[in-house]
Amino acid sequence: MNIAIRVDSSLIIGSGHLMRCLRLADGLTDNGHKVCFFSRDLPGNKVQLLQSRGYQVDLLPLPDGYQAKADDYKSWLGVTQAEDALAFSMLVQDCDLVVVDHYALCKPWELDVVRRLGCQVVAIDDLAREHHAALVIDTTPNRSSDLYKVDHSHTKLLVGSDYALLAPEFVSLREKLNTQPVQDPEHRLLLFMGGGDVHGCTSLIVRALLKQNTELPITVLLGENTPSFKSVQALSQNYEKLTLITHSNTMAELIVAHTLAIGAPGVSALERLSLGIPSILVPVADNQTGNLDGLRDNEAIEVVTLDELHKLTVCLRRLMQNYMQKRLAAMSMCDGLGLFRVVDEIQRMPCNSKGQIQLRPATSADINLVFNWQQLPQTRRYALTPRAPSWEEHQQWMKRKLSSACDYMYIITMYFEEQENSVGMVRLDNAGDNRVIISILIDPQYYGLGIGYAALNEVATRHSDKTIEATVKSENKASQKLFTKAGYIQRERELFILEAKNSYE
Repeated sequence: MNIAIRVDSSLIIGSGHLMRCLRLADGLTDNGHKVCFFSRDLPGNKVQLLQSRGYQVDLLPLPDGYQAKADDYKSWLGVTQAEDALAFSMLVQDCDLVVVDHYALCKPWELDVVRRLGCQVVAIDDLAREHHAALVIDTTPNRSSDLYKVDHSHTKLLVGSDYALLAPEFVSLREKLNTQPVQDPEHRLLLFMGGGDVHGCTSLIVRALLKQNTELPITVLLGENTPSFKSVQALSQNYEKLTLITHSNTMAELIVAHTLAIGAPGVSALERLSLGIPSILVPVADNQTGNLDGLRDNEAIEVVTLDELHKLTVCLRRLMQNYMQKRLAAMSMCDGLGLFRVVDEIQRMPCNSKGQIQLRPATSADINLVFNWQQLPQTRRYALTPRAPSWEEHQQWMKRKLSSACDYMYIITMYFEEQENSVGMVRLDNAGDNRVIISILIDPQYYGLGIGYAALNEVATRHSDKTIEATVKSENKASQKLFTKAGYIQRERELFILEAKNSYE
């Protein structure tokens, strides 16, 4: 598919919308789609970041007399929705799908774009506005889909932190943390209030921490163009335990180098939680209310307003009590797999090519489906365990696999005549040392369609950071050929290995 993403960034807007769109673009590009960005040329934009990552960016002009206010979303655009839709549509060429992530663009813009371009629209939102889109994504934790009004008969809502658009590196490091739990850590504090820090609150928080004589080493992530920078820079020169950094190439690795955090209740809060970092959330904008409400009841979260900064040290002490329990509570809020779920949903949309396979995470609703596959003679013929499991054994086994934080189970789906069909299963069992054991099962009625090969390639892309191992019986010549074709190296008579491309070791 040719996909156009309409998103803006600026000193006022910040970079949060752009960063989640960038992660989505990376996920779509990894699956063979072509992505271009369309952004308005606003002061302090992050267009160069997109270009440095290899994306084409077409710029909409800065409106005359542009003045934006942080709490006035309509002012962020500088023009009307109709004017923006017209300018955008004139720039776009050969587009199958439009993704829009903008607090100033909603139903009127989407209607206009669909009429002009004849394509599908995916809207990313967290304000529960009215939309005309095929897919609406809202990653607000514990949000109810009932809040949304949609006028599109085929609109699908993806709501909740299960769809948080986190980079794949968060999944990799989360798995490492699960297999190597921290015991009695030496605490370090990370402070990051977002790319814009529009209200200059970082300086207020740093001063409050120093005034309360916190003994924790503190790392502050803060851009050089933010209001707080010079003040925090001066403080860092006088306090040995205060470190100021202006950027991080790998946000996930920066987060896991710390044990506690202070930040705004945006996407970065879900990033920290996915890695088990108990946090103090400091709300600074109205649009953060939804995330704050969804996270407030988690025991790994403390909430402090800008008027309550004198409570910071007390809240940090509470987070350090029963720390390992709070780490687990944090990780329960977000598993980091939202990007894969969203990409899968986008690829299932009707504009997709027929015959393309997808992988979706298995759920408890699939227990009976997988059981029926497991009973088939064709499945058992080359299985490492020839005996078919009983219903009770199968239930216990699959529930255990679905609840595991280190194992993966996917249902392979494929569209035939506009209907989605479940055609097989692929499973990755954690084997330690950044290795997984793969098992694949195809429904016999779909043999000969290349599904197994496509599924292995998809797994290799999605889990490229892992070494994948397969045990294939020597008499199963067809499967041995399949794994060889998919790039696996035969190391022993029945052992096939696909080495990791990336590693966070």
